[in-house]
Amino acid sequence: MNKVSVIIPAYNSEKTIKRCVNSVISQTYPELEIIIINDGSTDSTRDAIEEIEGKEKRLRCITQKNKGAAEARNTGLSMATGEYVAFIDSDDYISKELISELVKSLESTSADIVISTLLADAQYYPFTDNKSRTLKTAELDNYFSELYLSYSLNSVWGNLYKKDIAQNCTFFRKLRIGEDLTFNYQYIEKINKITFVPIQGYHYIANVMSATHTFSISDFEQQKEIRNYTQDFCKKVKVKNSQSAIDIMYVRNILDEIINTITYSPTQTAYKIIRKIRNEDLVDSLLKKHSVSELKMDTKRNLMVSLYKRKVYSLMIAIGKINYLRNRIKRMKLDPRLQSKCNT
Repeated sequence: MNKVSVIIPAYNSEKTIKRCVNSVISQTYPELEIIIINDGSTDSTRDAIEEIEGKEKRLRCITQKNKGAAEARNTGLSMATGEYVAFIDSDDYISKELISELVKSLESTSADIVISTLLADAQYYPFTDNKSRTLKTAELDNYFSELYLSYSLNSVWGNLYKKDIAQNCTFFRKLRIGEDLTFNYQYIEKINKITFVPIQGYHYIANVMSATHTFSISDFEQQKEIRNYTQDFCKKVKVKNSQSAIDIMYVRNILDEIINTITYSPTQTAYKIIRKIRNEDLVDSLLKKHSVSELKMDTKRNLMVSLYKRKVYSLMIAIGKINYLRNRIKRMKLDPRLQSKCNT
């Protein structure tokens, strides 16, 4: 039986780390190595880990200065001794059969990676027949658009990798967003076969304190970088019919950054940034090229892109501030220490 190294980066996860780790310990697949990277937590995360560590021989924990999730995963990957590797975030948890099912799928199809689906609508299975499918990397040209636009390549959660290949890839620390996607690109460039399975065994818990729920002006430039990475990846693996999907995803991502901008930045700053982005030739041309229906987004984002096209920025920002208050309440529930800051 091949060993699976499960890598868990943890930062200020005192409320969720036990649930996460216990879901791994409870796996029906016994041959596990659990590696937790305590990434400079300032709460009682380390104490919670030590409590479990004393009872579980398969668990190892290393504490490092805070370097971010990308570097924490790189550290864990360098320590892995299993034949296979899986990644789990400390906010999340997995069903008890997940590792066993992933190993079974990898070995029965002789694939180099298994990619599964997630729960909570965080990722959709790319194939409408909802059946397992194994593709050669050379076949990606036929499937890239549906894989990319269903976010099937965007995360490392719920996937199983071969360690020897994964250790020749890296999570880019310079990317605040998109580090999972670029890791998968590096990995897929090195392999021959990919298996997709409709297993919903990874429970993703949305964290309003994560990078995807905050704002940084650099995120707009990073979306351009991710677009360039994707174009380079398609060239390397000889995917020809990809540009439309790349453009649609870029518009989706820029819209998400705009939503973060109007939610988390001051009103005048939001106006300034929205106008600046709207005046960029690429964004404007893609908005004219693709209809709202082509973007295939949820109701909230459809509304936002419609307002954005009509330049109704004041209403967009008002909606953003309502969203901010809602997220603020969620944050206070996650971390009561924020209540005192809210009341000062």
